[in-house]
Amino acid sequence: SKALSPGINDPGTAVEIIARLERLFWDCWSSVSDDRDIVFDRLYLKPLGNETLVDIAFRDIARDGAGFVDVLIGISNALKQLSETKKVNNDQVADLQAAIDQFAEAGLKTEAERERYQEGRMRR
Repeated sequence: SKALSPGINDPGTAVEIIARLERLFWDCWSSVSDDRDIVFDRLYLKPLGNETLVDIAFRDIARDGAGFVDVLIGISNALKQLSETKKVNNDQVADLQAAIDQFAEAGLKTEAERERYQEGRMRR
């Protein structure tokens, strides 16, 4: 989100961060074990669901990047790939995608950008 602020205006960094977030989810979900040994007995963290983590990772970037078609395409494609892992609830991912579509509708200025977004999010 910081990369997309008006003072910095660097959508390329945001696109790179989206790709890194996607890779982090893939790595995390492929290496999760059922080993629940207590390592820190005075620390308790409530577990967050995968859908919550995906929402936290991408929603704000989509909101702040609503005017950048490459950012929105990157998020949409990342969501599509992550939903194929079966590690997230597809209904919740669809709700997040609908929100991103609304950001795109509000933020993309031209019809050409909107068409590019629609075509780009369907490709991958």
